[in-house]
Amino acid sequence: MNRSVLRVFAFILFFSLVVTGGCAYLPQTSFISEEENQAVRSRFKKMIAAQKDCHCCFDGVVKARFENFFYTGAISGYLQARSPSFLKFMALSPLGQPLIILTSDGKIFNYVDVAKQTEYFGTVSGVTFQKYAPLGFSPEFSYYWLTGKLHPGEVSLALTSREKNGKRYWLELYSDDGRKSLVLFDPTDMHIYHHIVYNKEGEVLLEMLYDHYGPEDCAMPQSVTVTTLSLNSTLHLEISDLVDNVTLSRRDFIYAVPASFHREVVE
Repeated sequence: MNRSVLRVFAFILFFSLVVTGGCAYLPQTSFISEEENQAVRSRFKKMIAAQKDCHCCFDGVVKARFENFFYTGAISGYLQARSPSFLKFMALSPLGQPLIILTSDGKIFNYVDVAKQTEYFGTVSGVTFQKYAPLGFSPEFSYYWLTGKLHPGEVSLALTSREKNGKRYWLELYSDDGRKSLVLFDPTDMHIYHHIVYNKEGEVLLEMLYDHYGPEDCAMPQSVTVTTLSLNSTLHLEISDLVDNVTLSRRDFIYAVPASFHREVVE
């Protein structure tokens, strides 16, 4: 199996680079008044409520660039996604020929190596895929991480403060399992620009930066950067030729593997 391409797909699916917990990170912030606090919270809740009206799917061209102390690489291709967890990535050669096709519904994945005429099949909870997946992430909601949104579920909103020398606001959130997150929210355009996830010991599990949102309602970021503090690793995704009003069905995420290809089940 081509491990480097599987690594990229795992990054795209899970937004990380072989993560271990990092040191606690607290952004510099400024105090805000109670009136300002309530106004920001109101806009944030409005953003969450509006997510249910956003379109379900998108497709586009993706360029992925990633590096850490041990590995550096890049790959490009076509990416399709459907809420809440369906992804399909086709890696292309410089001549535009399919090299690798990967699909996932958030529970299982299929990895097709065209050159080797081999299909690898496994679960995202299995040993092979979990080798590249971070802690603190639910694959059944991968679409939300990719589009800069919060996935469904109960969230408690705690502290609110303004970023130091800025106009955006840090909001402290707690999920129903007690896990803490910090999100950098802009109440003007109602987008999230930074999302940090911690474990219960206060260590960083995931850190995402979102940028280049479109002007329309429900716009998604066309630039996503992920860093892991402990390994000084970076993943950058650039999404172009974006079509975010396309309608995709479950069938669009099934790749018809030629009968002549060998099939291998991986743990």
